[in-house]
Amino acid sequence: MALIDKRLLVEECLTIIRKIHKIKAPEEIKEENIEILKRFSTYAQLMEKDLDELAKLSKELRAELDLFTQASTMSKQQLDG
Repeated sequence: MALIDKRLLVEECLTIIRKIHKIKAPEEIKEENIEILKRFSTYAQLMEKDLDELAKLSKELRAELDLFTQASTMSKQQLDG
């Protein structure tokens, strides 16, 4: 079994850590992830409100359409009658 050169291992680990930190510090990445999760939560809440509003509008439009249909039917019956 080959012996591990600890100095080379440490150097390799430090090189990897430096490369990671060049991309971004782990703390910054964590903060960005938290911010993204907050935005997603807010977005989901807005979508729920939008869906509720759409359902409400759909019911109102259905009621108006029903009234229009009834009025149209009554008008036609009066003309035929």
